[in-house]
Amino acid sequence: MRAKIVHISDIHYERLDPAVSAKLGVALQHVQPNILVVTGDLVDNPWKLGAAKKWLLSMCHACGIKSKSNLLVVPGNHDYRILGNFGFKPLARLFYRKYFGPWDRKEVLFFPEQNVTFLRIDSNPILFGFARGRIRKWQLRKLRKEIDGATDEERQQIADSTKIALVHHHPLPVPYEGSDTFLMLENAQKPIQFLTENKVDMVLHGHKHRAPYSLLSLGTCVGSNQVIETLGAGTAVAGGTDREARGHNFNVVIIEDSGLRYVRQFFAQPSQDFRDISSVGFPSEAFECVYQRSLACGYEYRRVHWDMIIDEEGDRFNEITYSGFLFRDQSKPLFIEPPSYRVDTGHLSGVWLNSKKTSPNVTLEVTKQAPREIAFKICFAHLPTQAQPATFSVQAYDLNALSLTLAEFRRKFPARPIELEYEEKEICEPVEEFSWTLKFPDDFRPKHPPEFEVYERSKDERHEWLTKVLQSSFSYSDVLNMAFLSIHKPPMNYRYRISWHIPDDPASTRLTNPGHQVRVNQFEREMLALRNDYSPGRDLSPRMAQVRAVIRTFAHLVTERIEEKIRVHGVLWADDLDVSLAVYDDRVSGEPPRLRVVAGTYMSVPEYWNLSLEVGDGNAGRAYKKNICRSFDAERARQDPRNQTYVTIPGGRAHQFLYSMPLRHPLNEDLIFGILNVGGFSPNAGNLLRVLSDDEGTKWLLDQSQEYVLTRLLEALNIQIV
Repeated sequence: MRAKIVHISDIHYERLDPAVSAKLGVALQHVQPNILVVTGDLVDNPWKLGAAKKWLLSMCHACGIKSKSNLLVVPGNHDYRILGNFGFKPLARLFYRKYFGPWDRKEVLFFPEQNVTFLRIDSNPILFGFARGRIRKWQLRKLRKEIDGATDEERQQIADSTKIALVHHHPLPVPYEGSDTFLMLENAQKPIQFLTENKVDMVLHGHKHRAPYSLLSLGTCVGSNQVIETLGAGTAVAGGTDREARGHNFNVVIIEDSGLRYVRQFFAQPSQDFRDISSVGFPSEAFECVYQRSLACGYEYRRVHWDMIIDEEGDRFNEITYSGFLFRDQSKPLFIEPPSYRVDTGHLSGVWLNSKKTSPNVTLEVTKQAPREIAFKICFAHLPTQAQPATFSVQAYDLNALSLTLAEFRRKFPARPIELEYEEKEICEPVEEFSWTLKFPDDFRPKHPPEFEVYERSKDERHEWLTKVLQSSFSYSDVLNMAFLSIHKPPMNYRYRISWHIPDDPASTRLTNPGHQVRVNQFEREMLALRNDYSPGRDLSPRMAQVRAVIRTFAHLVTERIEEKIRVHGVLWADDLDVSLAVYDDRVSGEPPRLRVVAGTYMSVPEYWNLSLEVGDGNAGRAYKKNICRSFDAERARQDPRNQTYVTIPGGRAHQFLYSMPLRHPLNEDLIFGILNVGGFSPNAGNLLRVLSDDEGTKWLLDQSQEYVLTRLLEALNIQIV
């Protein structure tokens, strides 16, 4: 569960500005934290602690915090001393505990749901020191003893969690803010050494009424630096001028399930709302922390590079090269399972290894294959190690994956309010360097330069902080028409997305005669109605019989044309051919529009009859999308995955050769009544159909489909073209 920690400090209840307090409550409701931390100075003088407690509980109620368990408070010098300077800690602490006893007992608090541990440290001196702070050695020993007194399981949980120390006095100087002679934490060396040796990740403090965000990196004698983030909170609601230039302040510390930790700082000038105006902080240290945690999976990659090339059909070629792969855990089995390939539209050609970029004795095994998802694993004959890492390169084609025109996009995604296409990569493994190049078709120009965003893994919600800090890792060249992304140690379990707005299609902006569109819609509607009145095994209605007669006659014309060209009679029967008609159907609510078979020579076969294709999918879908005659040759497809555009009839045979031709409106070629398909399942029928694949044969097929088939179908449906 994500930890969202709100950090406030230096309330000084006697000087509380009610207007700022109200705005703070609204801001906390918007943030919706699950832990609230207060680092001291609730009041100016201790006798106001009761009123300050009521205010603090009202803040907890406003933002839904369970005060008994998820409110953490450490005392400030004003909570123990008159005007923050005069008092005796042992007596003052008794008075403080009268109101804040439940929050002042335990000094090490582990929150298992958020996987975070807090160390509460009272930095107030016992007697002298005025507003200065001091942490005694016995306090640090007590903290260590409390940790050591936990069970083995609890100690391991604390060690694996994010550890945050809470203290009132600032442990580091605050530059440009005047003298610290009477405010500083004396002898800060010992606490900092303790925090370093106990691998504390962060310190939250108050006291100075300023909100510095610092990074302390300490060199150690164990071979690696220990990094501690130090975050101060300015006064949250106290009126007057004792605040920093950015205004009243509260901080939000967010710790993701992945271990990613980052800070957002909110400020408000008097009479204004709180706004997030923080800088990007320290992303490289945050990424390093996540990377080190992610190595627990037992393996890592030095580099992952993804090349994606989009062509003018909306197909994309993918090649992902994994370099420097090694097992950190040598007890692991000799295979890994990368994330499966998935597409939302279209289908996949398959996946395979590029042997030129793959180490010897590395193989790929497909474990699940479906039209839109392929799962696979990479197997190693020998264990890849630091001395001998492995490299492998996976290739695939995603067919009909993208929309390049507005018309196509609106057909595919009628419910999407924004005409936006995108590609994304989910990082699920520890990677030192990730890079991605995305090449658009030469004649494709998006409306605006592509944008880069990061999204949550499990929900379609943009990760604002990661998107902001990684903008410098992304670029786009309008000369090359290519986008580039390169990230050092990208955090795992996020989706890295490149998106672009689809440009206007010149064809879609041309004026269309409304009467022409009405005739097309009428044709589609009546053909779909005929289809709905029929099911395999039933007798044909008179109109459907007329439609099928037109289709069978066209099959005879094709056989005669083939025999005329090869000058051999009786080599092909009309029944050897599959001829079908498909029309555009956008009438099923909640589903994308599809091309649906409405008549054909194999209507009695249920699998054939129930076939439907997304626009742009399969041979017929591509013919509809591009408004051209398309052919599919099984022999060519077997030789080159780029030609595997065919969608097999479920449970049926695959065509050896197939033509798909648009039936265009005679007065407006941009409008399509439907797609006429003619193909052959047997090798003999496929070979004979190939003789029509030259320019002359293709022209003859288009002419016959228009002049004979479309004319007869319109007559059968009593549709007049005017």
